[in-house]
This record gives sequence, structure tokens and C-alpha cells, in this order.
Amino acid sequence: GAVTLVEGFRALRRHQREFLLLFFLGVPHLLVWLMNLPAHLSIVTAKTAGYLLWYLGLDVVGEGAYIQVGNRAVFITPECAGSDTITYLLGISILISFLFPLPRPRFPLVMSIAILIGFVVNVVRIAILAVVNSYSTKSAFDFWHTSQGAQFFGLIAIILFSLWYFFFSHREARRNQQAEHTPVPVKFNPG
Repeated sequence: GAVTLVEGFRALRRHQREFLLLFFLGVPHLLVWLMNLPAHLSIVTAKTAGYLLWYLGLDVVGEGAYIQVGNRAVFITPECAGSDTITYLLGISILISFLFPLPRPRFPLVMSIAILIGFVVNVVRIAILAVVNSYSTKSAFDFWHTSQGAQFFGLIAIILFSLWYFFFSHREARRNQQAEHTPVPVKFNPG
């Protein structure tokens, strides 16, 4: 019995990468919600979207998770804060790192870029929603707010991350090739 149990644990160790991938595809999403991070993220997202709109020259008023553009305001709920996009892109970053490994592991950088891209894309989405809410029809707002429009931004986040990873991996491969072909200086000791 004990030998079979040990063999079972050894078999599990052989699948560490698969378990790590499954972990990052689901557990961060659960942890984010258990720690109530989307409530805090909604305020940060609202402020960042407000700054973006202000920088673009719009008259913006923000307070907490509210953004007012013109005479209408939107409230950024925890569900719209972007945590779903961020955690999904985090899982995709691990998946792409396993499928297309870099010459040397760079998981912290890859995961950080995935989180940053997910956040920035959602900030742009919230800014667009605030403008559409103030200057367009309710049906246009509903389109960009519900699953069809939101999926478009999720797709943009995945494409941006994939493009970044593609160029980054090619740059890392070139650096690795240059390092392999660079002659090592030999010190000459005539003595």
C-alpha cells in the first residue's frame, strides 16, 4: 500500500507543469475575489480612466468608483474593474510560456506584463464606456458594456500580450545566440 502511494506521488511530480498551469488558470481568479480585490481595483480603474479622459481633454469628475463625463456618470462595479481580464491573461501568460519557452525562464516579467496589459486594456474600456454613456445612445452603451463588447476588449488584451511575447521571445533568442557566438577573451600569461 505505502509503495503504491509513493509511486502515485512520484507520478504527480512528473506533471508539475500541468498542475501549475491549472493553478494559474483558476486559483488567482478565486483568490482575487476572496480577498475582495475587485472592490479596490474598481476605484483604481476609475481614477486611471478619469486621468486618461482628462489627459485627452474631456471634462471629467471622479469620486471613488464614479466617473462623470459631461452630465452623466458611470459607476465601476467590482465586476467591471478588470480582475477577470487580468487573471485570465495571467493564466494565458503561463500557458504561452510553457508552449513557447524562452531561452531562460522569465516568469515574473511575463506575468507582470500580462497583468499590466490586462489592466490598461480595461482602463481604456472603462474610459470608452464613460464617453459612450455621456455622448451616445443607451444601446451603444449596452453593447460595449455587455458580453459582446467586453469580449472584444478581452481579445485585444490577448492579441497585445501575444504580440509582446512574440517580439520579446525573438529578442531573447537573438541575445542568446549572440552570447553563444561571442568569443570568450583568453588572458595570455607569458610568464
